[in-house]
Amino acid sequence: MKNNRIFATLLILLFNLNLFSQIAINSNDPTDFESIQSASLSVYSKNPEYPILKISDFLNNNIFIINENGYVGLGKNVTPKVRLDLRGDSEGTIAVGNSNLDAVTAGAGAIRYNPLTSLIEYSNGLTWITMKKAPPKTNVLAVARPAGFTLIVPSDQPIKGWTMIRDITNSFNPSTGVFTAPDNGIYAVTARLLIKTINTPADASCELNIFYTDNGVAQGVKSVYPIIAPTSGIDIPVFNKTYLYLKAGDKVHVSFYSYLLNSPSISENDQLNYINIVKV
Repeated sequence: MKNNRIFATLLILLFNLNLFSQIAINSNDPTDFESIQSASLSVYSKNPEYPILKISDFLNNNIFIINENGYVGLGKNVTPKVRLDLRGDSEGTIAVGNSNLDAVTAGAGAIRYNPLTSLIEYSNGLTWITMKKAPPKTNVLAVARPAGFTLIVPSDQPIKGWTMIRDITNSFNPSTGVFTAPDNGIYAVTARLLIKTINTPADASCELNIFYTDNGVAQGVKSVYPIIAPTSGIDIPVFNKTYLYLKAGDKVHVSFYSYLLNSPSISENDQLNYINIVKV
């Protein structure tokens, strides 16, 4: 009976006392609720990549690791090389959410996702700055096919009736053959035509010219194919390439000019007849 009274008294005391406990791993003097200290005197700890904490899945793959240098790795069998490394497998995507913190409180280098603009923002320590997407670079490729293709001779007018292959910025009108620069920059303009088998007299020539506007003034880049002696049944390749500095709204077109050639036409192979405009 006496023992029962003692036991009851101890239970009452336990329920009326505030108990504090701490967990320590590899430490005899914990200062926090849970304290883990690496084996700093161990020979292994001299390697900064030596793991001091690992969590593995049931297949014994490391899925969480902290190295001696404080680097954290998330993912299967990742060896962290930076402060936070997610490159252990193919699922290294990071999801960034929104934050109501002002940029000063968040500090320089903080990032957040703004759902109102659907864009990522970063803090420079003073304000949130939007990470702007780089605009797509102009890349136009159009080919010339005999059906619907207009080759006016002689003329400085645009070659018309191109067949569009790609135009990322919607800058080229294949019907009119006119390219309009979407923004300022340097553009590589390449044009090629293969004139079908024809008979040519001596001193004939043909040109594939690139015309563009410069401050509203028309300019041209010539490429001449001279025919010195009479020929019969030959294909004439004409080619022109140049680099142009264009301002937004400037126009570019390709024209064909010939001397002493009657009713030329182009090859059916559209891989040999094209215009390509790329912003560099």
